[in-house]
Amino acid sequence: MNKKEYILKLLTALDGKWSMAAGLKLLIEHNVLNDQTIVGLQHIFAESIKQVNDQKAQEYLLKSQTFLQKLQAVELQEQSKEDDLNKLLADI
Repeated sequence: MNKKEYILKLLTALDGKWSMAAGLKLLIEHNVLNDQTIVGLQHIFAESIKQVNDQKAQEYLLKSQTFLQKLQAVELQEQSKEDDLNKLLADI
């Protein structure tokens, strides 16, 4: 698959989801855009995909961090309760 076909396939997938997809697809199909512009589009799309993946990874890490903080708070509460019970047992 050459760069032009790759971009056309990507634009076809984005058609209806991204307003500029249909217009760019027509320009590429009718050879209005030169190879240098197509290469530029390919780099833009690759960088956009990377940023989306980075954002998803960041969201996952933030959710994981929040979960670990909640888990740590629960463990501290349980330890506190255990300490209180040990004090009560020591007083008996």
